[in-house]
Amino acid sequence: KKIIALFALAFFAVTVAGATKTNIKTTKLKTISKKITSLQKKLSTVKSKRDDLTRSLKAAEIHIGTIAKSINKTQTQLLNKEKLLKSTKAKQTGYHLQLTQQKTLLAKQIRAAYMLGRQPYLKILFNHENPEETSRYLHYYQYLGKARIKIIDRIKQTTKKIDTTAQMIQKETQNLMQIKHKQEKQKETLKHEQNQRQNLLKSVNLDIKNKSKRLEKLYTNKKYLENIIKHLNQQKAYGYYPGKSFETMRGKLHWPIIKGRIIQYFNQILLHSELHSTGILIDSPVGKKVHAVFPGKVVFADWLRGFGLLVILQHGQNYMSLYGRNQSLYVKTGQIVQAGQVIATTGNSGGFKKTALYFEIRHNENAVNPQTWLAAG
Repeated sequence: KKIIALFALAFFAVTVAGATKTNIKTTKLKTISKKITSLQKKLSTVKSKRDDLTRSLKAAEIHIGTIAKSINKTQTQLLNKEKLLKSTKAKQTGYHLQLTQQKTLLAKQIRAAYMLGRQPYLKILFNHENPEETSRYLHYYQYLGKARIKIIDRIKQTTKKIDTTAQMIQKETQNLMQIKHKQEKQKETLKHEQNQRQNLLKSVNLDIKNKSKRLEKLYTNKKYLENIIKHLNQQKAYGYYPGKSFETMRGKLHWPIIKGRIIQYFNQILLHSELHSTGILIDSPVGKKVHAVFPGKVVFADWLRGFGLLVILQHGQNYMSLYGRNQSLYVKTGQIVQAGQVIATTGNSGGFKKTALYFEIRHNENAVNPQTWLAAG
């Protein structure tokens, strides 16, 4: 009994320790999230007209991303409803064909009964002296009667199915029209938000029209990102260690967008300055799916000045991948993602005119050439 009691106490102690450890980790994650939010606020402190414009641009682009995501969801619903409507109509066509065939078969049965002489059951029984002939006639008579009843039952069932599918078609057509109307409203809202964004961009571009101010903006944006990366890299609670090592994937990672073309290379000089690109820019139409290149944990999913709607994944061993300028985000901070999972859609958020995906890989806070990590072709 003493031994059992000791085992029970030990098990209880381990359970409590495990629960305490989980609570500490959860508290750490919440604290880190608060620190990141606080850091962003400090980085985005409103000091001038330019900061006001940036704040307005952020709000507009986040809203545009939300609407675009809703439109994609509505489009999926629309496609599903169209498939269901098409399938229901095909069923109804099949039922109509069955009904035609059943009616034809019933007509044949009626003609067969007529050929039999349209003789009542008792008349057949008493009018024939030959028992074998009488038996044969009775057999035919019963067979035709049963067959006729079966066909009539099938006709009733098929007619009922036709009525049911007709009601379904009417219902799904109404649903389809409602979804289309909803989508049109969403598109109108999106167009309005995009026009507002264009007006904001004009104001922002007027404010930084000379080269020195553009360079100042690039340096500031670079500083913002480096501060976020540094802060995230210090947080051990965010560590994620997948089964496969990220280091073994050099030259093997799938591209974040399918059939992408690099239009700005790693270490490329920006604005004829001493500032170099720390990532690559991949050309893409708006709304294209962005995929995680490797399993990881979402450590950042928010709007960041100069990078727009940005996702940062941590892959363990102090490796991170960054995906910027997105139109919409499909993941949240703290979420575990798998390789190939859709994490965003491409856009031009961050105040850019051209749609493209900004992609970086970092190790120990330092940017590395992502092209050497991606699979050839």
